[in-house]
Amino acid sequence: MKYVTVDGNIVQEVFDDDNNNVPDDAVTITEAEFAMFNDPRYGFSDFEIIGGTLSLLTEADNNAKARAIEKFNSPEILRAFAEIIMDELNTLRVNGGLPPRTMAQLKTAMKTKLS
Repeated sequence: MKYVTVDGNIVQEVFDDDNNNVPDDAVTITEAEFAMFNDPRYGFSDFEIIGGTLSLLTEADNNAKARAIEKFNSPEILRAFAEIIMDELNTLRVNGGLPPRTMAQLKTAMKTKLS
């Protein structure tokens, strides 16, 4: 069997009785409900228990989008994004008879935009 702990109807953790670690106050969920946790877009806090039934919060999709945007702020992601855009831009520039832009030119243009 599968279980969840809840706080104010919001799911906090998921447990499997095979691991012998189920807290006394855990609520039983079905295998089908447990399968809902397999969607990587959602975390435990995107689910609630209402009337003993597990369901997604109405704001779960907005929460997932907000988390994706937050991840986009990491330096590695921003650099990868800039490099992808530079590659695409340079393809268009070369096809238009213009020389490709360098990363140094991109950085200079960014400094100008920030001024």
